[in-house]
Amino acid sequence: MVFDAYLSDLKEPVILVDYFTSLLGESFGEYQNLRVKLGLVYINFEKASSASQLLYEGDHVSSLIHYHERPVLDQEIKVVFEDDDILVVNKPASMVVHPRTGYRLNSLVYILAKEMGYMNLRPIHRIDKLTSGVMIFAKVKIK
Repeated sequence: MVFDAYLSDLKEPVILVDYFTSLLGESFGEYQNLRVKLGLVYINFEKASSASQLLYEGDHVSSLIHYHERPVLDQEIKVVFEDDDILVVNKPASMVVHPRTGYRLNSLVYILAKEMGYMNLRPIHRIDKLTSGVMIFAKVKIK
């Protein structure tokens, strides 16, 4: 997976390793030093020179990240109703609706798109990860 961000709202320059520890926590500082040495971190599309490199507002930071997807229950997503404007499915428990930290491939929206071909869906309401039940999506037409 690639972490990709343009830095905005920086009041003053920040050190690269401090930027990552602010996102990931203090225990990841040494790990970030290693990642820079291995050439896995890029600043403005060039390899970072060191973990102490300064970042400025408007800089682009990207990084290759090893990522483990969090598991969800292996249950079929059943279509309850569908017409030209809406899609209604039965969401299994343990599955998040949108991709978020720890869940990308195992999110309802991703599975509906990748495995069932439903693209550009927008939820009409919210339902918690641990709750199973009916989920209603609006189909967004792309012109």
